Formats: sequence, C-alpha cells, structure tokens
Amino acid sequence: MAELHSFYIFFKTKSIYRSLYTEAARRAVKNCIFHGLKDNRIDQYNQESSSEATSSYEKADLLGSKDRQTTNLELHDLQDLNASLLSTSQSRKSSISDDSLPDDLITKSTVNLYDSIDENLHKNYEKLLLGFLTGLTSFSKTICETNNLREPEGLSVAHFNVCSTHQFKIHYFETITGYKLVCLTSCDFPNLEETLKSIYIDLLNNLVLANPTYVVGSSITSSEFELIVRRTILSSI
Repeated sequence: MAELHSFYIFFKTKSIYRSLYTEAARRAVKNCIFHGLKDNRIDQYNQESSSEATSSYEKADLLGSKDRQTTNLELHDLQDLNASLLSTSQSRKSSISDDSLPDDLITKSTVNLYDSIDENLHKNYEKLLLGFLTGLTSFSKTICETNNLREPEGLSVAHFNVCSTHQFKIHYFETITGYKLVCLTSCDFPNLEETLKSIYIDLLNNLVLANPTYVVGSSITSSEFELIVRRTILSSI
C-alpha cells in the first residue's frame, strides 16, 4: 500500500516547513543524529589521544582503549538521547491538553503536535537531506551531459527529480526562486511532479507568499496549510 512518510519545504538552505507522518520518518531523523553524535565524539577523542601517543606501546594501548571508548560512547549517547526525548515528550504532554488548545490545533497531525524530536535533530537531518539532493542533481547533470541525453528517463536536470531505493522514494521539486519541495514516500507511490508543482503554485504562492503578514524565509505554521498539503499529496494515490 502506498504510504506518505514526510514532506519538506526549503527556502534556499533553510527548512520552512516539515511534516513527519510515519514512525519510519521520525526514526530516520533520530538514527541519523545518533550516528552523527557518535562520530563527533569519536573524532574528538581521536584528536585528544593523538597528542598523547608517543611510542608504539602507547599506540597499541590506544587502539584497545579506543574500541572500549567507542562502545561506551554509543551507550552513553543512546542513554542521553533517550532520556532527553523522554523528558521532553513528558513535559510537553503534561503541559498541553486538548481542552486548552484552539480547535485548529486539535485537528493538526499529532506527529507534529507531540513530536519529541528536538529542533537541532531536525536541522542536522535536513542538512544531510539537502546534501543528498545536491549530489543527486550534480550526478544527474553529469550523466546527461556525458551521454548527450536530451530526454533522460528517471534522471533530470530540470526542476523535478525522483529517486528510489528498495524501500523509499524521494520526490524533489526545485524552483528558480530558491524553493525546494521534498516528499518521501514508499516505492509504490505515484509520480508527484504535477502534485508538487500544484502545491508550489496554488498553495505556497497563492496562500502563503500572497499573505502580506508573511515574512519570506520564515517558518510556515498554518494548520490550514498543513491540512491542505496532506490532502493534496494523498489525492494523487
């Protein structure tokens, strides 16, 4: 069954809108950042240790301690992350009840309302996502130019690209004004080129950018926008 995992809107390199619809999408963010934390801690450890290792015996001992340190870092990072997520989730749920919320917020996706993922985790994941898209665009351009492909199948140097793995499909729409619309779905999801184009023209331009109170590049927080976006994407199934 076709499944919608997440949807992002970027302005240049900044995420101005995100929606995570499945546990797989949230797990991807958490796992990506966990490995990033581990790598950073290991790099820091390597830098500190290299200045102290001055003999072959010390280097051999360092390799053994490094393996133990790596294991400890993984456990400590995971424990710290789980504790942080749990405390954040509990504090938000205890301070927010449906009775105290406006009607338009109650209708929002609970994934966004009670999401326990810290904002910094989202930002790091989105940097990785943008890096992948930049690489995909560059790769597509190289393939097309090298093989003199005027009408390539699958890869495109135009405003839209789609790429699939054995589990996921990423739909990527970019405009000359710096907006990037990214949608992650299951592999059996239909092509979203026309859908993303419609979201950009009919919703982003006519509903958001046309609003005189909206500041270009700021986050989109409208619950109405979120509801329409999800319905628009799902209507393509």
